Amino acid sequence: MKQDREFELLKANQLLEQIQELSKMGYWEVDLEAQEVFWSKETRAIHEVAPDYVPDLTGGINFYDELSKPIITEIFTKAVEKREKWDVKLGIITAKGNHKWVRATGKVHEDNGVVTRLFGIFQDITQEKIALDELLERGNSIAELNSNLEEQIKARNKELKKSKHKYQKLYDYAPEIMISVDLETNRIMECNLTTCSKLGFSREELIGLDIGEIYHEDSLPSIRKAYSKLKNSGNIEGERVLVNTKDNASIDVFLSAIAEKDEDGKVIRSNSILKDITRLVDVEKKLKVINLDLEKIVENRTSELRQANEELEEFTYIATHDLKSPLASIKGHLEIIRNEVGRSNIMADRSIHWIEDSIENAENKIQNIIDIAKIKNTKAEEYSKIDLFTLVNKVKEGLTTEQKSQVESFSINANEYIQVVSNKYYLETIINNLVSNAIKYRKHGEKVEINVDLSKKITGIQLIIRDNGLGIDMAKDKLKLFKMFHRIHDHVEGSGIGLYLSSKMVENLGGKMEVESELGRGTTFVITL
Repeated sequence: MKQDREFELLKANQLLEQIQELSKMGYWEVDLEAQEVFWSKETRAIHEVAPDYVPDLTGGINFYDELSKPIITEIFTKAVEKREKWDVKLGIITAKGNHKWVRATGKVHEDNGVVTRLFGIFQDITQEKIALDELLERGNSIAELNSNLEEQIKARNKELKKSKHKYQKLYDYAPEIMISVDLETNRIMECNLTTCSKLGFSREELIGLDIGEIYHEDSLPSIRKAYSKLKNSGNIEGERVLVNTKDNASIDVFLSAIAEKDEDGKVIRSNSILKDITRLVDVEKKLKVINLDLEKIVENRTSELRQANEELEEFTYIATHDLKSPLASIKGHLEIIRNEVGRSNIMADRSIHWIEDSIENAENKIQNIIDIAKIKNTKAEEYSKIDLFTLVNKVKEGLTTEQKSQVESFSINANEYIQVVSNKYYLETIINNLVSNAIKYRKHGEKVEINVDLSKKITGIQLIIRDNGLGIDMAKDKLKLFKMFHRIHDHVEGSGIGLYLSSKMVENLGGKMEVESELGRGTTFVITL
């Protein structure tokens, strides 16, 4: 609202200047004590002098033509001696040598019976004078012409008063508290009606009141500091303080102020806006209550997650020791039975082979469950520097004889030595899963080609694994690709958790995994770390 008020006042000043320009009417003033003369912009324009022209104490007497000089001299003398007003029409010769007709009106100002100032209006009526002469020639009276001119002036004055009244209403009924303070006496000089209504005082009670009287005692140190800053920087921005009402209630406000200076640049007055933030304070209190509730919820949830994590670790231990141990024992006994029975009994040999496959399948499923249980945020100490080329080559060399027999080619490409700080177990598991899937989901009757590219990008280290296998129907399986236990090709045996584990591990490493694939044309996995 402060900006709105300043904008309206600026418009009023602009309007006043426009009226002076349109009416060719300027203002002048002679300060007899200070021996100074002031001419408004339009007064200078009428005399056709430079904008920075400074008239001497004689004012514009030297500009009057020879017939008008004695008249204006006599008018000034009578004005000082007899306090007479004047309203005359005279001729002047401008600085550029042009002859103009002007209307000069004025009066004196007294202090303790002594004339201290002369001031008045100076209006270019050259066109009116020409028109008047023409009218006189046609028989029109001077009185009628003057009447019309007076009406125009009255209409303009009425418009100015209306504008001033409008801006006063904007000030009085602005929603914020507005106060002007004399910084020499610290007393309130002016306030708007909103100040009165919010604080419960009448305007008469507030005018002349020490500004400290309306601030809460807890805010006085901040106020003193703020006003001290105001005198140096010229403004106060958003100082949070408390003001007191007449019935001793307190209102939270943001104090903003701008300094007003005298001709010597000394700060003499502050114009302040105090924005009521009571509703904001209420919201802050409610947010504090909500935050306390959220902290309690988070605390409870953290406790629940901690307990669940402990249970998960216990489950992992059970799965590792209590489930895998019996399977190992069974495998040992099967080996004894095989040695005792031998291969003479075909049915027994087939049963033993079937049991061994079932045990291996069970061990794989148990290991998958353990791997899922291990997926959690990695600790800093679990990270190390890893040579990616060496790690991928380790996975390549670690393939089983059966897997290697199904691989046509396995290439690793890197244009430079690439190291990454990461979790080695996670990375090795991810690469092994994707390579194993490439072999497992190869085209029927064909060997698979695997290509691994390693490179540094702006976004991070990039690892790309390509194959020419069965491919994936992305339109059908894209949204479920990384779901647990989701299998894409049912004709190949699998647990459906390899891609789930790989995607979660990449996520826990702070990376991103993307897939490009087409049925019958192979699959490409792009991992960025």
